[in-house]
Amino acid sequence: MPSSIRVGVCGFPRKAKDVFSNLDAVEIQSSFYEPLTEKRIDSIRKANEAKKDISVKAWQVITHPPGSPTWKKMRKRPEGNAENYGYLKPTEENFSAFMLSLSQAERLGAFALVLQTPPSMPYNEGHLKNIEDFFSFASGESSRKGIELIWEPRGSYAEDLRFLSKISEKGIAICSDYLRRGILVEGELMYSRLHGLGGREVNYRYRYSDEDLEKLKEMIFPFIGKRKIYIMFNNVYMFEDALRFKRILGEEA
Repeated sequence: MPSSIRVGVCGFPRKAKDVFSNLDAVEIQSSFYEPLTEKRIDSIRKANEAKKDISVKAWQVITHPPGSPTWKKMRKRPEGNAENYGYLKPTEENFSAFMLSLSQAERLGAFALVLQTPPSMPYNEGHLKNIEDFFSFASGESSRKGIELIWEPRGSYAEDLRFLSKISEKGIAICSDYLRRGILVEGELMYSRLHGLGGREVNYRYRYSDEDLEKLKEMIFPFIGKRKIYIMFNNVYMFEDALRFKRILGEEA
């Protein structure tokens, strides 16, 4: 398989050692619901004997407001004013939560921290400015630690290509589901999270066909050897689909 492409999964659909042994990269998902325990961090590091690439999904309180359903899954709510969390607001609370996620990514030896904003995030000038201000702070902190920042916008933000290009110029990689939305911004780091086809934003029960995967290969083919590309499956059949895509890429190589 071309060395510039990494194929992986979001989460652990199999035992961690099996996933690290068979695939190129893993995005840690449990970090989204609440900060990882030291025991969990140690467990992931030990399972990654092959030193495969790791990305970490940032804590939900940075991107999702208190009314989001996923907040109910937290055992302990974050400190401070709850209204200052979510939607990438440039607040003390969000910055503190971001630094915690960044620190955990560093301890895991991760190459990137992934921030995914919900489609319900209001699209207006105030939030556009908040996003710029947030990433101005976050990019400086992440650069000092040598960790990439990746933003997966949803809803109206995923359609504003001019704004996404502006954020990309700050050194933030723009993530999209390539088979749903295409490649939104052709940055130095290209990162796709694949959520299945059909439905509105996601269809986790979708199993990708060989035709889907051939189409995906054709989309990224012009960038092979020119960009670092991560293809991260995030559906029920993620492990099997990732292995098939690696085989398809291997045949091309």
